Amino acid sequence: MKDKIIKDSYTYYFADGTKSTVAAKDIGQEWLDILHEMDEEDRKKQYNYSRRNYPLSQVDYEGETFVDPNADPFDIMINNIEREKMDAAFATLSESQRTLFESIHFEGKKVADIAEEKGITIFAIYKRMDRILRKLQKFLN
Repeated sequence: MKDKIIKDSYTYYFADGTKSTVAAKDIGQEWLDILHEMDEEDRKKQYNYSRRNYPLSQVDYEGETFVDPNADPFDIMINNIEREKMDAAFATLSESQRTLFESIHFEGKKVADIAEEKGITIFAIYKRMDRILRKLQKFLN
């Protein structure tokens, strides 16, 4: 157990920059100890809070937030490619190609569910996705 350090005064710091000191003989050592313990608790809380909580401005660098290492690899790829170039590449897709791509990659639909909705085979969906990805890759290179 640590020995308690006895302090004989307590200083209040006010928002306007002034300070006022109170001596133990004026308020009693018991109250002075309580004030010092409260300060120590506040100091510990502030230290622990600042260690574990970061404002979002700290994880933002030139408009880009840090990438989550557990994120989907496709999401990481999209974040690394210039937004304008991706928009131009998507503009080269037909409406049905864009809808299929968005259904799988943005809405998270399963290929089997899409095939059932359209009344075609799963292989046909994979073949279409292959064509879409090759078209996007050709445009982006």
